[in-house]
Amino acid sequence: ILVTPLERPAAPADDVPVDAVEPRAFYPNWGGLEEKCLDNSVETENMPGYMRTNYNDFVSDDLETCCAKHYDWAKADCIVNSGGTYAGSSEWYVNWVSLKCVKDCNDSSDANCGGFAKNWDELFGDSAADCCGNISPDLTISECIET
Repeated sequence: ILVTPLERPAAPADDVPVDAVEPRAFYPNWGGLEEKCLDNSVETENMPGYMRTNYNDFVSDDLETCCAKHYDWAKADCIVNSGGTYAGSSEWYVNWVSLKCVKDCNDSSDANCGGFAKNWDELFGDSAADCCGNISPDLTISECIET
């Protein structure tokens, strides 16, 4: 088939039989407002036809793999938004907006939790001092952590 610049190939049909999808697998919810993977055993009718047609490219066997594959910049948020559980690593990282060191967690009872670290955040283990030294070697720990 010859495709000219003004022509587009036909989109895959959305009428692929639902039973063609294997049970309990996860696919990205790119049409949604948040980073999230949907469970095809619950959301079968909503899976786009192109994902059914290219199953191995879009569908994962478990939630964590789906989030890592399709939302690598916000894997933790994806897991939680999708109904899974993720506690975070509790390692320290720099919140460059507040210029404070915070922990990779989402526990409202811990004043040092700064939400989940993104894949671009450098983690400094359990040492707040190492994290603070990354902002400025002159900062004391009490000056550089969220309280």
